[in-house]
Amino acid sequence: MSIDTLLEAARYLEWQAQQQQITREEEQRKEKQLINREAESMRVELVTSLSQPIRANHVTWGNDTHRQQPYHHPAPRPLSPIYPSPHHSHTNGPSCH
Repeated sequence: MSIDTLLEAARYLEWQAQQQQITREEEQRKEKQLINREAESMRVELVTSLSQPIRANHVTWGNDTHRQQPYHHPAPRPLSPIYPSPHHSHTNGPSCH
């Protein structure tokens, strides 16, 4: 093999390595841009969702929860008084037949 052939092969391999490095850098740059776009999109979604009230189990939660009145459970119904049945009067005592 001649020196010229070896030099040409070395230059070709060097050029090929440079092309691979450029391609690798471009792919990394594109991947980084994609990650940044996804992160920005997630930030926009998060900010948008935080500005909207969150509903879970029929309760609304949001930034204005401190201004809402706290939920009070309804008072229990008062029990009606128990009256003795008019058919069973115990005022005269047990009846003997």
